[in-house]
Amino acid sequence: MLRASIYPLLLWLPLAVNAGNGTQNQHFPMCDIPGVNETVIYDSLGGMIPRTGNQPLLTIQTDGHAILGDPYGTGRRIEQQLSPIQIQQLLDFIIGQNGFFDIDAPAIQLQIRKQQNTNGRIFSIADAGESIIRVCSGKNQKEVKFYALSHAAKQFPEIQVLQQLHAIEQELKRTASWIRMGGDKGANAILAAANEHLMRKHPDIEPLTLDNLSTAVTGADGKLTVYFSRRGFAEQGPHMRNISVIAYYPSGQNSKATIMVNLE
Repeated sequence: MLRASIYPLLLWLPLAVNAGNGTQNQHFPMCDIPGVNETVIYDSLGGMIPRTGNQPLLTIQTDGHAILGDPYGTGRRIEQQLSPIQIQQLLDFIIGQNGFFDIDAPAIQLQIRKQQNTNGRIFSIADAGESIIRVCSGKNQKEVKFYALSHAAKQFPEIQVLQQLHAIEQELKRTASWIRMGGDKGANAILAAANEHLMRKHPDIEPLTLDNLSTAVTGADGKLTVYFSRRGFAEQGPHMRNISVIAYYPSGQNSKATIMVNLE
């Protein structure tokens, strides 16, 4: 999504406004397949947590209506409307920048096996989830399934297409966090509250940005917990120390937040 303040959704990603990626003028049509009403679906099956429902973790319909499901019964169903520009930016990231329609999961698995045979690395993960990403644009529709995607991406950074698939999943998870935070207005209000606390308690530390958002989690009772983290480097000076911030809203975003800061 766009970094410019006029379009603050998902500010942490250098998407369509980045002139260097060469996709900023590309238009991705909405799904035009009869009977298919979803532009993007993201879900994860398996793992250690049993599901209580079948609704995907995230569904974005062709009219921009986004639905955050609660298939595990630990949170709540949340809905949010995305603008046409926001939809285009998301499709640009998924299709234009990361080539979703060209991703071949079996080919990635073959590359992993080759790396294992060549380097002796062992990749064996039990009880992980299987990521499922389905995208439709125009007459093109594709579904990619991949087991233990984040683990594989971490262990095989040299497989570029694997990193692209992982980047798509991470963007969809961030989209879900943005919905939980209440869209643009909520995300910026939470960020402002975290930085106000940081300025009072640690005025020497550089403020956070939405680039530093890790995740947001909602409970069935309405509580909201937002996590920020930033890795600093010595050459950046003490104002950019490693930092993690948790903003906890016990009764949702309208309640008084408890903010905790950890500096390393």
